[in-house]
Amino acid sequence: MTEGSNGMDSIGFRARCRLVKVFCLTHRVCPTHRVCLTHRGRVATWVCLTLLGLALVSGCGSEPSSSPSRPPSVAQDQVTASDHDSGDHDSGSEEVADSMPDRKGIIERADAFKAEARYREAYELLKTLLIVDPDDTEILFRMAMLAAADGDLAAGVELLGEIPVDHPQAGLAAQGQSADWCLLLHRYDEAEQRYRRLLDRMPNAVTALRQLAFLYNRQGRRQEAAERVRRLCLLGNVMQDELHSLISLSDAMYSPPDDHRSATDEPQLPPGGPQYVPISPYGDARLAFQERRFDDVIELLRPAIERSQAPPAMVALFGRAAGELQSDSMLAWWLTQLPPQITEYADYWATLGMMELMERRYDSAIRVLGEALRRDPTDFASTSRMRQALGSLGKEHEAQRWFDHWTRLRASIDANNQVAMQRPPDPTSVESLANALDELDRPLEAILWRAIVAHGAGDQTRLAELNRQREELLANGNPFPDRQSRLHGMDLEHYPLPDLEQWALDETNATQTAAAPMGNNSVPASFGNLADTMGMRHTYRVADQPQKQRYAIYQTLGGGVAVLDYDLDGWPDLFFAQGAADPPGFESRTANPSGGTSLYRNEVTRVVETTGVSKTLHQSYTLGVTAGDWNQDGLPDLAAAGIGRSVLLINNGDGTFAEETLEKPASVDRVPASIGIADVSGDHLPDLIEIGYVDDPNMTVKPPVDSEGNVLITVAPNNFAAARDLLFTNQGDGSYGFRPLSDQDDSRTGLGLVIADFDGEPGNEIFIGNDSLPNRLWKLGSQDDPVDLASILGCGYGFSGGATGAMGIAVGDFDRNHEIDLHVTNYENENANLYLMKHQSFQDRNRQFNLGEASKERVGFGTEAIDYDNDGDEDLVVTNGHLDNAKSIRGGHAQPMQLFANMGSEFRLMDVTDPSGFWSNPRFGRALATLDLNRDGQLDFVVTQVEQPSALLVNQTDAGQHWMQVALVGTRCERDAIGARVELQTSDQTTVRWMVAGDGYLCRNEQTLHFGLGSNATVDRLRVQWPTGQMQTFENIPADRRVLLVEAEPELFSLP
Repeated sequence: MTEGSNGMDSIGFRARCRLVKVFCLTHRVCPTHRVCLTHRGRVATWVCLTLLGLALVSGCGSEPSSSPSRPPSVAQDQVTASDHDSGDHDSGSEEVADSMPDRKGIIERADAFKAEARYREAYELLKTLLIVDPDDTEILFRMAMLAAADGDLAAGVELLGEIPVDHPQAGLAAQGQSADWCLLLHRYDEAEQRYRRLLDRMPNAVTALRQLAFLYNRQGRRQEAAERVRRLCLLGNVMQDELHSLISLSDAMYSPPDDHRSATDEPQLPPGGPQYVPISPYGDARLAFQERRFDDVIELLRPAIERSQAPPAMVALFGRAAGELQSDSMLAWWLTQLPPQITEYADYWATLGMMELMERRYDSAIRVLGEALRRDPTDFASTSRMRQALGSLGKEHEAQRWFDHWTRLRASIDANNQVAMQRPPDPTSVESLANALDELDRPLEAILWRAIVAHGAGDQTRLAELNRQREELLANGNPFPDRQSRLHGMDLEHYPLPDLEQWALDETNATQTAAAPMGNNSVPASFGNLADTMGMRHTYRVADQPQKQRYAIYQTLGGGVAVLDYDLDGWPDLFFAQGAADPPGFESRTANPSGGTSLYRNEVTRVVETTGVSKTLHQSYTLGVTAGDWNQDGLPDLAAAGIGRSVLLINNGDGTFAEETLEKPASVDRVPASIGIADVSGDHLPDLIEIGYVDDPNMTVKPPVDSEGNVLITVAPNNFAAARDLLFTNQGDGSYGFRPLSDQDDSRTGLGLVIADFDGEPGNEIFIGNDSLPNRLWKLGSQDDPVDLASILGCGYGFSGGATGAMGIAVGDFDRNHEIDLHVTNYENENANLYLMKHQSFQDRNRQFNLGEASKERVGFGTEAIDYDNDGDEDLVVTNGHLDNAKSIRGGHAQPMQLFANMGSEFRLMDVTDPSGFWSNPRFGRALATLDLNRDGQLDFVVTQVEQPSALLVNQTDAGQHWMQVALVGTRCERDAIGARVELQTSDQTTVRWMVAGDGYLCRNEQTLHFGLGSNATVDRLRVQWPTGQMQTFENIPADRRVLLVEAEPELFSLP
């Protein structure tokens, strides 16, 4: 139906042209355009394409001033005497007729006054007729137009309100015109009501559909807007901006307002298209949600919800913002505010999906996420979370279907953004968007996008073909995805709805049992790079010769560092990996001074390289390194993971090491990553785990460059075959068994590694941070068959539901609830993960603790827990740096380091004073390991970089707090006591630390547990739970010392 056929065009709805927001499809004018209402010489034009019922509306227009002082007028021929309902008068009495004023003459005189802009006089003249007949529809309409022309829109609205909506000639027109004026008066609720009343009676009223959709879009009520826009699509009358609005309903339709007017004013139509300036707090809230300003969403919407005035769509959006913010208290309050209509909205169901996933109730999560996607199949985040829920239940086939759908959604969003930036849209880009929509089973939208291109080109033959396709589509009844398509064949009835009362109870119990954080005062941080001062001269090289950019996949990883006391003098020493080699052999040249691994001995005031005398030079291209007592002789040994060859370096006890090659399938195509030594088989002998990244003959391929040699894009792991993780099991006699932890088909791109007791059951588990694939948490069963617990325990995916580009891993008790937590760094445009252990499983709470946005713009590598100010709360240090100096990257190649102070309820990014200048400049950071280099009771750390010198960051913070460091020696378990739990109590706090191996990204920390004690000078109680299950307790220990605990020994030892 065209607009002119609905019977309203002759009265008030031509004024609608003022508010039509149109993207110019081209700079051409279609021959079948119509010119709408003239207002003070300004013309609003609709450029329409109407062909066999297919009307694609485009073009440019203008609109009047937003000020109500000079509203639009109506042409004289818009309301005529013939519109007057003569049935409203009693013509049966000549006496009455004789007494009536000269109606025709009064109208003519009023029109004359109007022509002279004497609106008030014309208004008063017509008023005499209204006194005689208060129900005179024509006079009501004329007076309303005069009041509007005289600047009194409110009076015009009131007059049109006197016309019954069911009046056969003027009722609907009065609703439409008064709705338009309500918009100009910012009376948006009234405007909505009037448009809805009109559409109740005439569902295909194009202008009302368009106006209401535009209102809803500006109010952030995107799902309601989409319902009207889809109706316009069915009618074949749709504009480019309206098609854009269907791509992703979670996002806002937004144009920034001009500087010279308020965002609440009616926007002027710019040359490039409409302006979607947010209306009221609702529109601002949707924009804030898109920009991830979830706190702002809460603040904007809560007042209206408290007054029970918020539309259900906005109540649903509030819940989703609270869920994304991970605010349990806000979610609990939201559950008490739900209106009955809220179940109609996808945001409501998406919120429940987040809640159920956090509690690992995957069955009910699938149900509610399906309900969300049934209502909004464009919901990118819910699609990702659906994949997570299905994958966590082992439904890999179904999960893959949703991942494929996620990929197609991503393609449609990217294509849409490309088209939106073009004026006019490029036909190739539009075709890419149309193809993406076809892939998503959205054929009608695809046809309409192609018709935009055909119209712009004046291709009538193509338009006719597209119109035929449209009519055929409508005849078949499937222009939009049906329920089966939206849910990929899933039957939601097989999955239960959630028990929201149980969720509220769970949160109450969690709140009652959570440990209270200490305080929220941060101490100014100070670190200085003393590498040069102390004589450390290590630079990790990615090739035989220095190379500053254009890295192959293996070169992007950098190299690691391990901290150990190899000579048992009580001072931590350093062992560095080294690349400095090229394919095909990946062995460094003997003449290359940078080639091979290096060992530095700590001599208190300096570090001295002892690589040669210690016989620790290994010349393969090495990445991950670690330390541990492999042969249980009380001396720390070394291991290095290399391309082609990995080695054990056995400590001889005389300052030298003996090299043993780790026998594994020979391959220079396999790129290993982190490596760790710990007992994972349960026999109390340490095993060795080597994580695999890629295993592909093309792993040496370089990224493309432009004509000037600039790198275009970085290499990506999904372009290579993944590598298997390898396990070397200690046989106790110097030999080992070898086995991969997975089949090649189930390999993943592993980088970070931590070995610890994560589930509280006997034995250690292996947590692996995978790059772009779900993380793993391997547990070896009784038959040594590994079982992946990551999805079951909630650490396989990020909070968004997708796999992340995981790299570094830090272990600690970040929320002080005495359970083990994980911090995982990720690739750019991904939040770091903060997996907090709650209810015997992990929940990614990165946003709740304010780690999301601060990490999103960085490529995070090494990360460690570090109580830099000794207040008892574990802080975080992160080293960042991009993969390559490529045009495609968002941030810079070099990136700043970050120190996050733990404030109890959140992490705060800290400024760091650094007299050496290292911290103030962006870096190419990779591995990071903690140690107390100078034994002053403050944690320091060492950082490796790519093609830049490694740094030794010594803690110079003036904290003035007490501390204790604990070293463990197992006698019944392995000597390194990996998996032990140490709990320390003082007068005002209880703190827990865990002895772990792997330590994150390509590294090994100093093997002591550090406790900040704050102002406490005495430890009241120290309790250790050994990996064997044995418990030991020690009491009344003076602070500010390092102590040694030996399993089964009744006394502890103070170390010098």
